[in-house]
Amino acid sequence: MANYTTLRQGNSNTAENKKLQQALKDAGYGSYLGSAGVDGIYGRDTAAAVKAYQQDNGLQVDGIAGNQTLGKLYASNAVSQQTQQQNAQVSAKPEKSYRYDYDNDPVYQAAQQKVTELEGNKPTIQGTYDQQVEQLFQELMGHKDFQYDLNGDALWQQYKDQYTTQGKLAMMDTMGQAAALTGGYGSSYAQGVGQQAYQGYLQQMNDRVPELYQLAMDKYDNEQAMLKDKFTTAKGMQDDEYAKGRDKLSDWYTELGLAKDDADAAYDRGQNAWYTEESLRREDENTAYNREQDAYDKLMTLIVGTGYTPTAAELEAAGMNQEQATALAMQHDRDQAAAAAPYSGGDEKEDDPDYSGVKVPGSGSLAEDKIRMIQWSLGIETTGVWDQATVDASGYENSNECYEDWSAGKVVNAQEWTSYYLPKMRAAEKLKGQIKNMTAAEQEAEIRAAYEAGDIDAALVQVLLCGYGLV
Repeated sequence: MANYTTLRQGNSNTAENKKLQQALKDAGYGSYLGSAGVDGIYGRDTAAAVKAYQQDNGLQVDGIAGNQTLGKLYASNAVSQQTQQQNAQVSAKPEKSYRYDYDNDPVYQAAQQKVTELEGNKPTIQGTYDQQVEQLFQELMGHKDFQYDLNGDALWQQYKDQYTTQGKLAMMDTMGQAAALTGGYGSSYAQGVGQQAYQGYLQQMNDRVPELYQLAMDKYDNEQAMLKDKFTTAKGMQDDEYAKGRDKLSDWYTELGLAKDDADAAYDRGQNAWYTEESLRREDENTAYNREQDAYDKLMTLIVGTGYTPTAAELEAAGMNQEQATALAMQHDRDQAAAAAPYSGGDEKEDDPDYSGVKVPGSGSLAEDKIRMIQWSLGIETTGVWDQATVDASGYENSNECYEDWSAGKVVNAQEWTSYYLPKMRAAEKLKGQIKNMTAAEQEAEIRAAYEAGDIDAALVQVLLCGYGLV
């Protein structure tokens, strides 16, 4: 037996947990997994499904998927999956619908209600000061380095206007006084002394620049200090609020953990009690299921083989619905139509209503066209003769037995049968019905057109051409 990783409730191996859950679902225990289904979490529901499988298969019932449990589960699924693919319409096993009804367990529900209430009242850290702290931080980080723009200083502009005006007045007064000394006439002297008076006022104005620069720098420093104080105060309040909220959240997690432990314990007690009471009822249900499955198989064989129309009571006893019965009857009709089709190769005879075709001693009998179809699906030469090469490739000595299993998709790979051979074969059967009344030239043209369209492959072209004597 292969070695598997042991899985139990609470493990974190998501991939293996999903594989286990899918295998349980495929084996008929999917209802135990609840609404979560295949989610990769090995919780109570998955443990319940494992216990149910162990109970039904004579294994130790502990809810732990160890080597024996996984080996039996995966091995049985490998076999059942192939069978289910081949008989998907008629042989799917119904899932078990019974499970521990924890919804009606008052002890568990009371414990779970406490968990639900706690989960709905999870404390949160308010973050009252978050926006303020962020805004102040951005302002602090975005505060530009000190720069002094003299021309942009309103006080400087005021000084400038004042000193300029006073300088001009002083210049005019000085020039007037100088002109009076020369009898009222202007002179270069008057202009010179007037300009000196004006420049004196401008110099006084420039002497105020260092003072203005220092005033601007003091203002910048005060703004920076106030911004830092605001940020420090807000950050301290934010940190204090966060610490208190974190303490409340920690206390909440502790209380929630204890409540979940109580709920888990209540669930386990209720489930174990249910398992004790349920084991006998499961045995009765399995017996009834096997009886129904046997009736189903017998009724399926009867409908496919004879086209029998079952009564409502027979359908109920076999657990078969009307849609399934109709599908089986259609399968019977298709088999009959294929057997009665005029295309059968070179061995079709009026006195051979069963289309027995080529006969090989001890091998049974089968129409040549059906042998060619089997040989086509096996990938060997389509001779239409049940020869040793066909026996070796199919594994069947008897051609009729092989055809019966081949029609059910049991001779070739199930997946290839469903995805490739069956669609190609249906296309070939449809084509045969379309060309049966055409001339040989028209038949050959239609066959090759179907090949070019991808409806049939090259081997089927050869089978059809041979069947109509075109090669």
